[in-house]
Amino acid sequence: MFGGLKLNYDKANQFFRHLFPDYLESVEGVYFEHSPGRGNPAFTDDNTAFDVFVTCNTVDGEKGFIAIEVKYSESMAEPLATLRPRYDELSQFVGVYNDPDHAALRTNPLQQLWREHKQKKGSC
Repeated sequence: MFGGLKLNYDKANQFFRHLFPDYLESVEGVYFEHSPGRGNPAFTDDNTAFDVFVTCNTVDGEKGFIAIEVKYSESMAEPLATLRPRYDELSQFVGVYNDPDHAALRTNPLQQLWREHKQKKGSC
């Protein structure tokens, strides 16, 4: 689905500008099964990765990214990951959740997506 965008940045720019017109100015890179800080304690300190990771320049002239998790055949019922205290810290920090301590975020089917939404603000 995203392979063609990696091979053709004109198409990638057109596609992502359409999806994020108020955010993305230009695509810099398209990466697969990528983590900007795999195993880094500043992030989740685990080995999770995004299926597609797009680095970009924003309309504000800053560096940015778009991280995508693709579910083709997974049931979202895989065994629960070991929940680390760092996940709770980051859940509060990122400012994405109405209730960052809600138990539903830590169970299936949401737990994998919850863990991946904890990239450190301003980092990639």
